[in-house]
Amino acid sequence: MKKLLLAAAAAFVCASVVSAGDIKFTNKIWEDDAILQHFYNDEGDKETTHDFPGLKERMIAEYTSERVDAMVKATITFDDHNGSDFGFKGKLNDWYIEFRPLASITLGMHDEIDTNGSYLPIYDGSMGNGNIGDDFVFVYSPAALDGALRLAASAPIGEFDNANVNYVDGEEKDGENDPFVFGLGAIFEQEYFEIGGTIKDVLEGSGDRSYGAYVNLPGLFGNVKELSLFALGLTLDGEGEGDYISVGDLEAGVTGDTLFNFGLQYESDITLAVDALYNFGENGTYDLYAAVLLGMGINEFDVSLWGKTLVDLKDDGDTLKPGFDVGCEFDYALDDQNTVFFGAEAAIYDGCWAFAVPAGWKYTFKN
Repeated sequence: MKKLLLAAAAAFVCASVVSAGDIKFTNKIWEDDAILQHFYNDEGDKETTHDFPGLKERMIAEYTSERVDAMVKATITFDDHNGSDFGFKGKLNDWYIEFRPLASITLGMHDEIDTNGSYLPIYDGSMGNGNIGDDFVFVYSPAALDGALRLAASAPIGEFDNANVNYVDGEEKDGENDPFVFGLGAIFEQEYFEIGGTIKDVLEGSGDRSYGAYVNLPGLFGNVKELSLFALGLTLDGEGEGDYISVGDLEAGVTGDTLFNFGLQYESDITLAVDALYNFGENGTYDLYAAVLLGMGINEFDVSLWGKTLVDLKDDGDTLKPGFDVGCEFDYALDDQNTVFFGAEAAIYDGCWAFAVPAGWKYTFKN
């Protein structure tokens, strides 16, 4: 982690020296862990426990310019890590570096380039197969199309601090050669729509290769400028998607391999958002994730209310009970850079439940 943080810091320094650009910085101090939960213990029995919610500080710094982009996100947590003794723990959440030697060519490391149609606005995350980037990515954008088309070839490397190798001619493992792992992707964007697609593990067999196809309709073809429709997302033979309900130790999601995603967000005097994810495949746990969020201004506060559910729709002899998550958040802007927030969230499924009272302060800066 130390090496990666130093590398990211060096990237920011080099970027600022090479060319003038834009800097965005966020510092967030908050807690959101469950303070009460009823859960299975290590012996398999249910018990009700209370816990000190860990205090977290997260810094995100992002630099963008004509030739170089870079970002680093890191979090330090102060918590009772073994139930009694308090201490600090650090984590590098994410980072990336992009370099454009030519206007039409981008070289990226640890770079997530998500199609807009793979985005779920309430979950605030994208489908795994909606990412045309990877640990190493090459992107070509034809100058004749003025940036409308991006063609990508990418390859996973694994953690940068260990000895994982993605062998070009295949790795000797269990007496067999595994093929070189790489993916292909494309995004075509116009004013009223975006289409994106990916193929992961191109050289694998048909059962191990996965696909993604996603469509985004911002402004509904220019008719409703406040509306973003993240629609018609399809993942075939992909990995499961999880943790759409997450409060304390209570985490669950949709884990099928053939998935349809839908998202909608309307922003005006009120905010309305909808998430949906459905598993068409035979394998998986929960088959349907659905969520709705309503946001509005009340006096000096921005208020958000949401509800989420997970449903197991297939009768495979071990049908799960539905899961639910409800919550609210109140945001108060002290000024253009400082916001404080507080709220409450509860989740329940399979006879277990958890309750949290998140609160914190967020500072943002843009040059």
